[in-house]
Amino acid sequence: MLKTGNTRLWRGQYLEDVTQGHETAPEALYLALFESAKGLLETEPQETIQVAKLLLEYDPYNKSYLRLCLEALRLGNNHKTLNRYYSQAKARFTELGETLPDNWQDYLNRQKPANF
Repeated sequence: MLKTGNTRLWRGQYLEDVTQGHETAPEALYLALFESAKGLLETEPQETIQVAKLLLEYDPYNKSYLRLCLEALRLGNNHKTLNRYYSQAKARFTELGETLPDNWQDYLNRQKPANF
């Protein structure tokens, strides 16, 4: 996946049990996956949805990953799942003391597209 950028080659979490001192290796891999998925958003929203779900499993508090997932679900006309994912994200962020807008439309409107 790193050589080709083909997100279909990703097989899930990598180095999930890395020992201390190597934290940047998984982060770099997930960043590469994220960058590849951003490039697929307009042309392959269904693939982007799958990748965004993996990214959110890795880091459920990453707003860039959340935005990518919401945008992909919106483009894929998957509004039921979009509402569910956003509700779950709101609950997660509330646990941290951070309040997200009431609905996903307002959330996406407040975030700049280039601000993934």
